[in-house]
Amino acid sequence: MDLLNNSEPSIASVDDVQSGSKTTSNLVTRWIFSLFIIIIATLHLIAAFLPTGINWGFHLLSFYPTWFKIVIPLTMFVFVLPSVQVRMMRVLDMFTQSFTSLPPKFRIFFAILFIVLCGIVFWSAREGTTFLGDGFWYTYRVPLINNEQNIPIEFKHEPLAGYIVWQLHKILPASSFEQRVVQAYQVVSIFSGIGFMLVSIFLVKRIVQEPIQQLLLYIFIVGSGSTQLFFGYLENYAPAYFLLIVFLSLGISVINRKINAVYPSIIFGVMIVFFFGTIVFIPSFLFLLLKSYRRGEHFNTFLSLITCLLTIYLLLWMCGFTVEELTSTFSKSESHVVPLTKITTGRHGYTMFSYNHILDIINEHILVSAFALFILIYVGFSSFNKLPWKDPKWIFLILTSLSGFVITSIFNCDIGMSRDWDLLSTFILPIIISAGATWFLIYPTSAGKQLLLAMSAITIIHTGIWISVNTNSEKAISRMNILLENTLWGKSAFKVYEEMAIYYRNEHDFYKAEALYKKWLAIDSTSPRVLGNLGDLYRMIGDTAHEIHFYEKAVQYGTKVPEIFQNLGITYAEREEFRKAAEMFSRVIDFDPHRADIINGIGAFKLRMGKDCSEALPFFLRAISENPKYSLSYLNAGLCYEKIGDSLSMKKYLIKFLELDPINPNASLARDILQSSH
Repeated sequence: MDLLNNSEPSIASVDDVQSGSKTTSNLVTRWIFSLFIIIIATLHLIAAFLPTGINWGFHLLSFYPTWFKIVIPLTMFVFVLPSVQVRMMRVLDMFTQSFTSLPPKFRIFFAILFIVLCGIVFWSAREGTTFLGDGFWYTYRVPLINNEQNIPIEFKHEPLAGYIVWQLHKILPASSFEQRVVQAYQVVSIFSGIGFMLVSIFLVKRIVQEPIQQLLLYIFIVGSGSTQLFFGYLENYAPAYFLLIVFLSLGISVINRKINAVYPSIIFGVMIVFFFGTIVFIPSFLFLLLKSYRRGEHFNTFLSLITCLLTIYLLLWMCGFTVEELTSTFSKSESHVVPLTKITTGRHGYTMFSYNHILDIINEHILVSAFALFILIYVGFSSFNKLPWKDPKWIFLILTSLSGFVITSIFNCDIGMSRDWDLLSTFILPIIISAGATWFLIYPTSAGKQLLLAMSAITIIHTGIWISVNTNSEKAISRMNILLENTLWGKSAFKVYEEMAIYYRNEHDFYKAEALYKKWLAIDSTSPRVLGNLGDLYRMIGDTAHEIHFYEKAVQYGTKVPEIFQNLGITYAEREEFRKAAEMFSRVIDFDPHRADIINGIGAFKLRMGKDCSEALPFFLRAISENPKYSLSYLNAGLCYEKIGDSLSMKKYLIKFLELDPINPNASLARDILQSSH
């Protein structure tokens, strides 16, 4: 059976006349998938009223009014009815016939218009918060990158995505660093989505010939929950998701002898540097090379391999990677495999064959594409011998799907699968494509098309609700609070408490922020970062006692944030505890020995502690050498020279102070001293 020549006449009715075992088999298939549709709709209905952290893949309706919670599942139930499916297919068939009858120029025009509209929709319904994935932290981390050598530190597994965002954020017009990072991610996300929507058109044409099948397969692919990645999504996976479908499309073209294997080899290399996780698709890449080699295209095969490796090398070099850093990245991945029998770190939420792990996998697949995996499993059991095991195009898709299925089944999500769903969604894409292609191979009848349309319609409704929840910040935050209850996460994943606390702090809702920080400390009371952040919060509130307490705790547990020592030193000084203040400022110098303001402060604290000028003056002079434009150092140096009777030096430094900062509140004091010295 040829994957590219699997055509059927246009849909006539659901009552196609068939005979014997094939009729019985198709009838059983219809009943089984109708039952599965009912199950999916029922799960949405139950979770709408009983949302928890363990039904995270389908509790999306719970954030809507009661009538909506009822109407949407009922609509899903209606799609089971054959009469409804027939009417839907007639409408779709009419559209397909009308579109294909248009002159080529008009078809191209409407295709371009559709792609432009997709871009507008992606922007209009962009993500409202940054709590999905690690997007929240990137707004803080990207501005810290000074050069390419910092990319491997901040983007260990998605270097090219990080590099592009870093470069973009430097040229975008937003007023703050954080907003520029957000804009950069939105640009990358939306353009990846536009590319995905476009390439998907070419892919379905390479898989099925009949226009109605192409449209159905296109809807099935682009309607998946993974399209959330294209709605201004703040994470690194959208480009890799787009490039994967490019690789699959080009790979099929190679098998069809339409293009040289060099082209998908380049794309494969670029995709790996965008997201190292896509290295799991190496079997599919090698399959293409093997196919090329067996045709006698030995030079092209060698050239393709070299081109891929060279692409990876050059892009990694551009992103600042060295051999040592690359080796370190891949050698420290043991925590990314779900443990077989025993939880050993806070990154693990369950073991491999546990009920919770299976539940997480089910949630992930329902969130992204509820029917794709079930289609492949069902066809594998019911029609194994009918599958086109000699068709290299189908083998290529299935091989890619198997790689994706294995990684989604064993990968340990550090921040919980309900938040790392985006990482895994890339590996589910080939499962979606293979499911649609296999469905038409085994069940190409009008009834089969109607069932796939019903499943696609339910998927689109589910995806629309999923995107709508994330577009609305209130709904997204409410969902995040639900994920924190009865969750399937490991202990380390609860850093989301800190993310939400920072969010509420920035919104000036200090009491919610305080409660969330304390929830995190209830899990890990020794986190110097969280202790320091809580100290910052109390500093903003004006609660000095708690500020000092949590800053001191942060210092006790080894904080390496110089601002904590600085703030604690200032607070000590305000309480006239100058010895402690000087000690804290000295700790700041350990991190940055060139801070003129801190060095000057230590000298000032020495004087307040009762030390004489001979002990404080060296600090003022050192501050001047570190920053000749820091005016207060000149003032303090001049005052010290006055006390020790060196009038020439006193005049020199006070005059310089007035030159640098003539409107300083202490300028009148300096002028009085200079005037009295004449």
